[in-house]
Amino acid sequence: MDIYKSTIHSDNSFSIPINLGPGINSSKDDFGFIIKNNDTNGLLGYFSSNRDGGKGGDDIYGFNVKEKPGLKTLALKGKVVNLTSNDGVSKAQVRLIDKDGKLIKEIFADENGEYNVEIPFQNNITIEATKEKHSIFSVTYQDNELEAIQEKAFNMGIKFLDDLIEEQEGQTVIKLKKFYFDKRQSNITPEIAQELDKVVDVMTRFPQLQLRWNRIPIVEVDPVQILPCPKKGRMLLKSIS
Repeated sequence: MDIYKSTIHSDNSFSIPINLGPGINSSKDDFGFIIKNNDTNGLLGYFSSNRDGGKGGDDIYGFNVKEKPGLKTLALKGKVVNLTSNDGVSKAQVRLIDKDGKLIKEIFADENGEYNVEIPFQNNITIEATKEKHSIFSVTYQDNELEAIQEKAFNMGIKFLDDLIEEQEGQTVIKLKKFYFDKRQSNITPEIAQELDKVVDVMTRFPQLQLRWNRIPIVEVDPVQILPCPKKGRMLLKSIS
């Protein structure tokens, strides 16, 4: 019987249990663990054990340490969501990567996009989430930042490519509202900027895509002048040169 530790999340759920290791645990039964702050002297704890060298069957042992005993870990729990619908992304891939780009751990979210992962603590970790035909969420945290993100649910948002594109006239295009420039003008209005930002967002999230601009020619029509017509009820259109 060994003693384990587990982190309590903000929703009162528990992280993966971690064995406290030698010193606290032995080859015999170790149990009844309790630990508390000991003013300025770190942490004071007690546990029971029937290990060799005791005075009776199950003895009480005490210890004083500066930090919590056992392996320090990074425990993350949260949800991978679709940024368009805000629904969970089923079976999304979650990866933890070290500072050298080496994969530490890879898991898959459940049907609701929820995940729970725990690894030995490192000072620099990149957290990624993605899925086929989805964008990649990727962010790097260091030291105290890693401590902070464990205190609440760590949710990650990604976008589904099919939500951003559509078929038009046999071609795959980015979903945009139609916009027009005034004649002989190139001013970008706030409305036009909003649509162009959508293009930038798609290309940033999906850099593997190739973008092609199609220029639609505008045919200029000569101005016309309306002239009276001898026959009642009719108008004559005449080009003004």
